[in-house]
Parts: sequence; C-alpha cells; structure tokens
Amino acid sequence: MRKRSFNLGWTFTTGSFWNRTTPKKVDLPHDYIVGMERSPENPGGGFVGFFPSEEAEYKKELMLPEGFSGRLLLNMDGAYEKTEVYVDHNLVFQHPYGYTGTVCDLSRFVHPGSQVLRVTMSSRHPASRWYTGGGLYREVALFESGMLSIEPWDVFLTTPVVSAEKATVRALVTVTDLKREVTRGTVDMTIFTKDGRRVSSAHTEVMLSAGKNEVLLECEVDSPALWSIDTPELYKVIVTASDEEETDEWEGSLGIRCIEMDAKNGLRLNGEKLKLYGGCLHHDNGFLGAAAIPDAEERKVRKMKEAGFNAIRTAHNPPSTALLDACDRLGMLVLVESFDCWRVGKTSMDYHQQFEKWWDYDTTCMVKRDRNHPSVFAWSIGNEIMEFDGASDGVYWGKVQADLVRQLDPTRPVTSGINMACGRPQDHFKGMSYNEMAYEMAHSTGIYNGEDRWGRATEGNIANLDIAGYNYMYERYKEDAIRYPDRVILGTETMPFYVTENYRAVMENDNVIGDFIWVAVDNLGEAGMGAITWGFEPPEGGMFHSGWPWMSCHQGDLDMTCFRRPISYYRSVVWGMDHKVHLYVRHPEFTGMNLYGSGWHWEDVDPNWSFGEEWIGKPVDIVAYADADEVEFVLDGRSIGRVIPTECQARITADYAPGVLKAIAYKNGEILAEDVIESAGNAVRIEAAVERETLPADGMSLSYIRAELKDENGHPVFGDDRMVKVTVEGEGTLQGLGSGRPCTEESFGTGAYTTYKSAVTAAVRSTVNAGEIRVRFESEGLMSCEVVLKAE
Repeated sequence: MRKRSFNLGWTFTTGSFWNRTTPKKVDLPHDYIVGMERSPENPGGGFVGFFPSEEAEYKKELMLPEGFSGRLLLNMDGAYEKTEVYVDHNLVFQHPYGYTGTVCDLSRFVHPGSQVLRVTMSSRHPASRWYTGGGLYREVALFESGMLSIEPWDVFLTTPVVSAEKATVRALVTVTDLKREVTRGTVDMTIFTKDGRRVSSAHTEVMLSAGKNEVLLECEVDSPALWSIDTPELYKVIVTASDEEETDEWEGSLGIRCIEMDAKNGLRLNGEKLKLYGGCLHHDNGFLGAAAIPDAEERKVRKMKEAGFNAIRTAHNPPSTALLDACDRLGMLVLVESFDCWRVGKTSMDYHQQFEKWWDYDTTCMVKRDRNHPSVFAWSIGNEIMEFDGASDGVYWGKVQADLVRQLDPTRPVTSGINMACGRPQDHFKGMSYNEMAYEMAHSTGIYNGEDRWGRATEGNIANLDIAGYNYMYERYKEDAIRYPDRVILGTETMPFYVTENYRAVMENDNVIGDFIWVAVDNLGEAGMGAITWGFEPPEGGMFHSGWPWMSCHQGDLDMTCFRRPISYYRSVVWGMDHKVHLYVRHPEFTGMNLYGSGWHWEDVDPNWSFGEEWIGKPVDIVAYADADEVEFVLDGRSIGRVIPTECQARITADYAPGVLKAIAYKNGEILAEDVIESAGNAVRIEAAVERETLPADGMSLSYIRAELKDENGHPVFGDDRMVKVTVEGEGTLQGLGSGRPCTEESFGTGAYTTYKSAVTAAVRSTVNAGEIRVRFESEGLMSCEVVLKAE
C-alpha cells in the first residue's frame, strides 16, 4: 500500500498538550510537556509525573480524487489515549490503550472530494505509574490502495534456516481482495542488499478469492550477511500482489539471524554465546516529553550502545516503531513488553479497566506490527502482574496471552517480569527500618521461614512462559538451576546499587541469559525513586517516591539528556568493557557520611575538584572506578596514597587543596590508565558541543547541542549553575531545552533553563526549507556562544 506520512500539518483544535497558550495550528502531532505550568498546587501527579488530565482533538482535511474507490487505512503508531477516529460525523474507530500502534480502515466512510478526518483523545490520570504524555505522540500515516492490497502488517518474514553458507527466507503474506469474484493472481518477493543488489526472489501463482488470502513464499540467500549486535546487516524486501487489473506493493526490512536459548547453554545469536547487558527503558525522551521523534529515539539507542548496553526492555508497554527501526540499524536487541497490569490494577485509571475486552486486540497489534524487526528477540506479556501468583484466575490469563503470542509469532520466546512480592507474607516488612526494607527488596529470595513461597506461588504461571523473568531476585539464580534444571532465567529488572552482585550472578550461571538494569535512561515520573540522603536514614516508606518539585526518577545510567552519569562508567568497568579509570569526588559537605537510598540510587559524585575557600584543608572523599590491581591518587604531583580496589572501586580521603587531582590505575605492574581533574576558576563563557552539524530539511530532523559553563582555561565549572537562554534563527526551531536536573520547578519550553552540573542541552529541529540555522546561548555575565547548523 502507498504510504503518506501525516506528521506535518494537522490542525490542533482543543486541549493543552503543548503549552498554556494553546496554538491553533501545530506542525507536529506529538505531545510535549514544554511550557505547561507546574506548581505546588498543580504538581503534575507527584510520583507518576503526569500533567493535568486533558482532552485533545486533531483535524485534517482529506481531498480524494474523482473516481476514488479503493482503500484508505489510518496508521497511528501511538495515540494517548481513549482514541476516537471520525470521518465527518461518522465514528469509525475506538481504542482505549495508548501504547499499541493501530491500523483502522476508513474506506467505508470516505468518498471522492473533501471530508474532515478528526481524531480525539482523552488523557485521564492516574492512568499509569510514570509520565505518559498525551495526544498523537508517534507517527501518523495514511495507506492507500485499490481493491487488491497488502496491509501494513500483513507480511511476516522469518528465517527458519540460517548458516554462514545459506539462509532460507520465508514470507507469510496475507493478500486482501475486495472484489467479489475469484481472480487469478501472482505474489512475488524480491530481496535486495542495502546497496540495491538483488540477491534472491520467489514467485507463485494463486487464485484470489474475496477477503483474506494467505500465501507462503520461500527463497534462499547465498552467503548471507547476518544481523548481529556488532554487524546489524539489513536487507530490503519487496512483496507484490497482482491480479489482471492491479498491483499492490509492500516494502520492509529483513535481518537474517538465528536466536537459540536453553538452560544449559544460555543464549546464542547466530551460534555464538551471548549475555544480555540490558537496560529497561520508558518511552519518554526527557525534555522532549513523550514525543517519539525518530532522531530522538535513534539517539537514545545510540547513547545506550555507547555506554555498553546490547539490549532494551521496553518498560512497560510496546515502543514506537521509530525506536525499533533504530535498534535494527544500530544492533540493539529488544524485549517488547505489552502491559503493566492485567485485570488487577495498580492505579485507579490504568489498563485493568479495559484488559478483558482489549487484551487480545492490543497483543495482536503489538506482535503483528513488530515481528519483522530482527532486533526483537522475545515478547513479555506483563510486568509485576498482581495476579501472577494465580489469584484472580491469573494462570488462565497468563496462558491465553502466551498462547496468542505464539500463534502470531511461533519463532520467539515469551516471558514476563515476575514480581518479587509473589508469596510474600503481608506483614513481612513490619518493623523494618527504611534501610532494612531497601536491602531486603534488593536481595529477595522468596523464601520465608524455610519455605519457598515465591517458587510455589509462581510455578503455575511460569509454566506458561519460555523464559522466567526475575525482577530483583538474583540470589535465586544458582539454586533455581538445581530446582528447575530446564528453566531459562532472565533478570528482567535489577537494582543499580548492586550492579556487581547482579553481574556476577549472571556470568556464573548458564541458565541466566542476562539482566536488565532499572533504568537505562532517566525518565519522567516515578519521581525521586533514585533520591538519596547523606547521614540520616529516611523514615519507613521514605524515598520510594518524592513529592514536589521532583520530576524524574533519577535512576538512569544516563540522565534525561542522555549524558552518562557516574554509575554508567562504573557499570561499563564492572562489565569488563571499559579499561580506563574514572575519577570522582564527593562534595566535602558530605565527607564521611553514610549514604542512604532505595537501591535504585547511586552516590552523588562528580568529576569536580573545585570547592570554596572554606573547604581548603578539610577532608574530601575521593573514588576511582577501575578494573585494576591498584590505584594511586596524586595531588599536584604528590602521591597521597595507593589503594587496592574493592569491587572495582578505590576510595581515599584527602585534605582539599585546589590543584590537579589524578588517579593512576595499575594492572600487572604497569600503568593501565589515568584520569585527571583540574580545579576550575570562575565561569567566564559558554562552550557548545554540537552532535550534528548538517540536518535534512525535512521538518523532523534534530540536532542536540550541549552547552557548558567553562572557565578561562576551558575547564567545566561546577557549583555555579546559571540560567542559560537559547535563541534559534533561520531554518530551525527550538524543540526543547533541559538538563539532567531531576528536581526543579522549571519548564522545558521557555527557551531558558538553569544548568545542572555545569550544562544544559538543547534540541533544535529543522524546518522544511534549506538554509542556515543559528543557535545562540547566552547567560548574564558570561561570554555568549553561537553555533551554525546547516539544513539541506
């Protein structure tokens, strides 16, 4: 079917998903949280991170040519939520869930000439446990054809036989024929390399009857270029269906690869053993809100891969097609998840209200849309489902979902992230301190008074799965290899504070194929889950979420701008991917103090050796992350101590004096790596680092620019955060401006934002016109900075 993207040019008529002035015309049908007012009286949902409930309406005129009598399908990759589609006064389609893509058929309601396509959404809260966004936040497109068509999700590509010498490619094609008579037709498949060279094809003749016609095609590819995380090779596939009067065409991508797994040999990709170094990922894009702009989705994947991740778990809903396309291109495996709840809810307005009526439709949409992506290695039917222990007919509902997934895609395994609370006595945490409760949650075994209550409670539903997803239960891995010798285990969530323990448990047990840390990139909502305190223990039930003005979870290896936090560098060292040393310092105000957090936290340290005069001569805690035999700390050329690292961390306390602090890591008696921090002077200017200098003039492309406060010698200046104003002129617009600050009253859409740990990040979007884009960063009392981008 012919695709026409409608990401540009909708008329936005009601609601306030963009800003408080509610523009009557918008360029992009995406949700942004920019500009919306937040205040202690209107805090945006606190823990959940949502903004006030809103309704939205989008309109677009459709002009169809005289004689039009074919098919017109509306494809919405994500619409949040309770969507209704109208053509003029006719209600065509309804859909309550906000995360699955949908295809609705407009054909019966459209006609030659002019008509109005209208889409409405109602975003009510609390509908989730995190920031959802609202409106048309992903791609929208129309597909058109004649009476003979291949619908967007009606080709299923598989590779049942894969070797270095030859691969078999199979296509299950559903051809829709709306003609009443039986006609003779043909279906063809052609496979091309990325440079356009034809490598294989298949052809069959069929008799097409009215309705749906399933056709199977098969061909072989010699010496295939295999898709893997290191070499994500993709082919282009074109499938055509023809009869005596017309032809329709489908185009998609193919990655030839073979994934196998079992409890004895673990996971193999194209025959090679592989552990998953995974990260859970919510759907938002930080200071762009929930808008799934393709460049933002790709950048997120690229930054994760640069940090060492090789897999993503889409928590806790299906992702955008743009994200999966990026994973296909960049070589990132994906566990696609459907729901955060089934029939028993977690918030008053979440999916449990619609589950029984809509679960099969939404599961079908998820699997059919995403099953051709080579990056997708497994499906998850839920996260920490309340009835997974069998209550409320939970085993039945687990079985029907898993069976449907396998019916739609028999080539991939099914899992679910299992709640560590299954079987837990209701009074288990009674009398525990905050720290004791946090530790218990991180080291849960499900065994109480010698009885394996978790194992007994979950056995029924785990029998429905191919992979048992363990949330925060790494201490069961070894024993469960004995208890359940055929069980494949995946750590579907693990706590960042216990990264070494989780990593060791994954690597030492072949029955465990990997783990997914919570969370890879800091997300909006679940506000303050990663907050910490120095020197005092919070009260029972303390920082599991924080109130106003906390905005993000503050748990990510990467912050909301996708800038790597210290935990990210530490994790890559522990994972054996980073042979450098990374030097950080705790602010002297907190020297010697105990650190408290939820387990989803990390210590607040910076690559900073610049403190006020009042701290000179006062002790300061210093840490270096390195996989080394020894780390030497040097201040202004003088050794201040040598430390043997424990769990890849070398720690020392030294008196503060401005100068040059250095960490030297030694391995086998030789210098492995060095890291240096120099004391900075006062901030004098802004320096900008541009990620992308040339953009397509397509109205959608983004360039991210990180602006940092620097002293006269070019050192970053911590502890003197300033308001930075950004202006964009020429053929670009400011898409958003923000920082990694998790707790703030600021808005992303004003064109001004305060630095956090010396920096802000701007996202600039091209227009549809070629030309220069001038981006200027200014802050009172500092030398400004201007960068020039090019749209072409």
